[in-house]
Amino acid sequence: MQTATSSDELEGERMLMCVRDCGRKLQLPDTIICAAMLFHHRLASAALSAGLDSSVVAATCLTLAAKTQDYCLESRDVVNVTFYYFHSQTPLPLPEEKLYVDLFDSLSDCELLLLRMLDFELSVPSPHKDMLHYVYALHQAHLSGKHKVSLARMASLGQACWTLITDSFHTTLHQQHSPRVAALGLVNLAAALIGLALPEAKSGGAWWTAFDPTVTLEQMEAVAASMLDLYERDEMPHMLQPWLLEQRPPVLPQPQTALLSTAETQAAVDAGKSA
Repeated sequence: MQTATSSDELEGERMLMCVRDCGRKLQLPDTIICAAMLFHHRLASAALSAGLDSSVVAATCLTLAAKTQDYCLESRDVVNVTFYYFHSQTPLPLPEEKLYVDLFDSLSDCELLLLRMLDFELSVPSPHKDMLHYVYALHQAHLSGKHKVSLARMASLGQACWTLITDSFHTTLHQQHSPRVAALGLVNLAAALIGLALPEAKSGGAWWTAFDPTVTLEQMEAVAASMLDLYERDEMPHMLQPWLLEQRPPVLPQPQTALLSTAETQAAVDAGKSA
């Protein structure tokens, strides 16, 4: 079912795409791009009401996200890329030194303003590491089970999970759920979309209870619903992943083997960290 989108939501989505595209042009890691998108979520309404320049806000979000992860990001690069995103006819680098100086000053001022808007709270919940640990543990469970799953198949699961996690920052999912719940829900959805059966826990419960027995089916369904709503939006057609839309609603195949217990899962994760 497709939902109507307000002009403010469309502007916010356009800005999120700007942050994402500029981050990729700057060859930033996905974790930094996602952090920048989360910052934009936190201050989008305040930034719009304050009339801040879109390119400066995008540059500031990327700069703050890079600083939180001790990543060296040159101010000249981020100013050039974000300015060019909205003024594609302007040659790069910026031809006027005064224009660059003005943009750089605006970036510095906007950074201080946004820090105050964020109450200097720069912690970013990241589901990426959790997701990688879950996929690794699931692969170990499949290797020890009766029905083997190829490494290529598990790689497809990992790729689908990574795509979903990156796209999930276009939603407010990470403001509603913890990183662990978000990661489990996205792994569950990715497995459904590629038709991969996940093993059940040795306790007889759903597979995710081996990692966190407090996570409920309702939470998993809420995560999936947020993502499916995102992919149904006509306003952002370039975001759609056709292979993700082939199965709707997603239906998980029956489990084929038992998942590692919580203790065994932690041992597998620790082994993966030390590998």
